[in-house]
Amino acid sequence: NHRVQVFTASGGFVRKLTFDASEGVEDVAVSPDGTTWATSNQGARAQQFSKSGAPLESIGTTVTAHGVAVDADGNVLVSRNGDGTRAVTRYDKAAAYAPGLTLGGLAKWGDVEVSPDGSILVGDNGSLTVRRFDGDGKLTTKVSTNNFGMDNARAVLAQPDGKIVAVGESDSHVALVRYL
Repeated sequence: NHRVQVFTASGGFVRKLTFDASEGVEDVAVSPDGTTWATSNQGARAQQFSKSGAPLESIGTTVTAHGVAVDADGNVLVSRNGDGTRAVTRYDKAAAYAPGLTLGGLAKWGDVEVSPDGSILVGDNGSLTVRRFDGDGKLTTKVSTNNFGMDNARAVLAQPDGKIVAVGESDSHVALVRYL
């Protein structure tokens, strides 16, 4: 239905964020200033919405935008795939390209998350693998399990203690994995 709905902790409806009718939502992240970023699975972009739900900045890409995350400084990270381009790129608060970080090398980039220590977690949509990069883009950790036969790391999360949680899927099967 091409929208994200925002609720209070007690379940009360707050607002909805709507993409164009032809676009679905792939991933969502909330920035430190309370605005929301969402990626479109068909529109090749990441869109920022105000606290009231109005569209603000947009980051356009030439390929499908999958994951989106926002770091403590308000910089936006977008993972994208297609046309031979597979990368996570950082943009500043104004949605301008921020040189210095472009991560490449996975079979197919999936979700992206910023952990509490500022490191960047990226799921590989070619396997249930998660890679951790430092803030400068250096690979520091790679964790994987193929015991479940999962094709994709669809969502990644960094717990407050730094441990990694990943959700994998393949066909109609789902696995939730916590890496120690």
